Amino acid sequence: MRFTWRLLWFIANALAWVVLGLRVQGREKVPLRGGVLLASNHLSFLDPPLLGTAAPRELFFLAKEGLFHQSRFFTWLITAFNAIPIRAGSGGHDALRAASSLLKAGRAVVVFPEGTRSPTGVLLPAKAGVGLLALKAGVPVVPIRVQGSAASIGRLILRRDRLRVTFGDPLVPRRIEGTSRRESYESFSSEVFRRIASLGEND
Repeated sequence: MRFTWRLLWFIANALAWVVLGLRVQGREKVPLRGGVLLASNHLSFLDPPLLGTAAPRELFFLAKEGLFHQSRFFTWLITAFNAIPIRAGSGGHDALRAASSLLKAGRAVVVFPEGTRSPTGVLLPAKAGVGLLALKAGVPVVPIRVQGSAASIGRLILRRDRLRVTFGDPLVPRRIEGTSRRESYESFSSEVFRRIASLGEND
């Protein structure tokens, strides 16, 4: 784990836990070694650093290339947080190659199956990419539910809204006999998404 990541993790940890009141459940379910996908719902720009803070190991994120042209500081910040630029218009091929390479190297990669932030907090339809990536790489998928990250900073500081990250049990990808590859990808993606949704049912 790099020094820069450790330093940013320490700062983010203090802000999230002490200032914003972050609560984490199930972090022990994340494998500490080997390639693994962490599949989370997506509510706000806070989600990546929150996941980096909540998880017990160093994470890598796939980010749109345009985010790396906002400002020098922001580019440095997201790069330090292990964001990997993905070229727009690549049809997802750049993301697949980048994530596959990281997973083969034994890294933990975060993906957002919805493909974008949900403006209302309601889970959007899952895309098949997480199933495709998991089955091709042969790595487990840890479902994650983030709650409260779309609330205003003020409400979180005052504890009027609850900020929580919940990790679920890892899912092992499997090819369904008698189905096409695409059907297997879609089926597994749907299963991951159902698990993400279920993590918040009892809250």
